[in-house]
Amino acid sequence: IPIYHYAKLLEWCGKLDEAEEKYLECLEICPEFARGLISYAELLKQKGQQDLANQFLQKSREVTKKRT
Repeated sequence: IPIYHYAKLLEWCGKLDEAEEKYLECLEICPEFARGLISYAELLKQKGQQDLANQFLQKSREVTKKRT
């Protein structure tokens, strides 16, 4: 998903707020994209939002579990 890669680039450049917007757009398009959920959770941790990050990590586990 190109928007995911754009979000990663923004995050790498330190543009966390812009990266967050793009991760959310990505997850609107594909809400069960496990890699996107994990990356977004990592970004939230960087921003000090541990509780919300844990929710997205849990969702990524659920999505991954469904596929196995």
